[in-house]
Amino acid sequence: MRVGVNSQHLYFVILAGGNGERLWPLSRQTMPKQLLKIGTDVTLLEQAIDRVRPLAYASANIWISTTQQHAPRIGNLLKGHVGNIIIEPSMRNTAPAILHCCYLLHAQDPNAQVIFLPADAFIGTSDYQLFREGIQECIAWIRAHTSLVLCGVKPQNAATGYGYIEYESTSTGIPGPHRVTRFHEKPIHSVAQHYVQTTDMLWNIGVFGGQVTAFMTQFQQYAPELFCAVNEFMVGVRAYETIPAISIDYALIERVSDVWVVPLDISWCDVGNIGVLLALQQKEDPAYSVVSLNASNNLVYAHNKLVVFIGVDNVRVVDTPDVLLITHANMTESVKVVVNQLKQQGSNQYL
Repeated sequence: MRVGVNSQHLYFVILAGGNGERLWPLSRQTMPKQLLKIGTDVTLLEQAIDRVRPLAYASANIWISTTQQHAPRIGNLLKGHVGNIIIEPSMRNTAPAILHCCYLLHAQDPNAQVIFLPADAFIGTSDYQLFREGIQECIAWIRAHTSLVLCGVKPQNAATGYGYIEYESTSTGIPGPHRVTRFHEKPIHSVAQHYVQTTDMLWNIGVFGGQVTAFMTQFQQYAPELFCAVNEFMVGVRAYETIPAISIDYALIERVSDVWVVPLDISWCDVGNIGVLLALQQKEDPAYSVVSLNASNNLVYAHNKLVVFIGVDNVRVVDTPDVLLITHANMTESVKVVVNQLKQQGSNQYL
């Protein structure tokens, strides 16, 4: 046990079940996004654990939620350094995964409090302490309230790939969480430019906290069909793969009338496509052999190889032993379309 840390009833559950198809060909079914290393020898999943470990009562209070496909590799990586690895029978998105975890947490500890976090976000190590201070504010809220609490990051640019959280501006400057007034879907660029200029907008970073009983009660009230489906799975009368696949945002968070948010002013990035990953890789570890001639804004991943750009701009290149990906910077989101085409063609050797 660590001195001065949080309650033994507080758990951290890191969601690590996705495949990260938009990061193909670096992210594969056998090497998912959360197990990639960006500018360091530590995987994104391990970074997520490191950020919360000082806040945990013990290693047993850190759980991982993943799928059957990824569980063996994650188990070998962590080697007993977390309390539990929860295995989903199949991928059904974040809402079923979180409710499934809540059932298991409640069975072990009826007084459990929980913070859910994604495994695949990147935060600079210099901001770890600020991140932890924000999580501490969430924890203090959870202890005193039954309403759910989120973390959001102050926008650093007019990002169109994130959802936004609008909160009560009248409470600006008051310590602690602020009441959420509205959730906004991923905006077009002009709308995102407006959001980033306001003082009451945050990026939704997928961090959710609350008492486990509060999560379960709110699921039952606001997502009754999903609640019944997961309950039927837990008692053995329903297959997990028949549970509706839906995100926690759509299923619950955006429907609940009383949600709060802690604003964080940190460097945060959802490694959402191959262009973002390459930009981070260059920033954290720019040790690639590249020569450019009349070329600009090109990024590359290619180990043990010289890459030469001549007369081309805004190109993203990923070189792996079996796949060479070349895409324009504005088309990186289309990588997932290619992955779907490979699935339809039965070219599973590349997935």
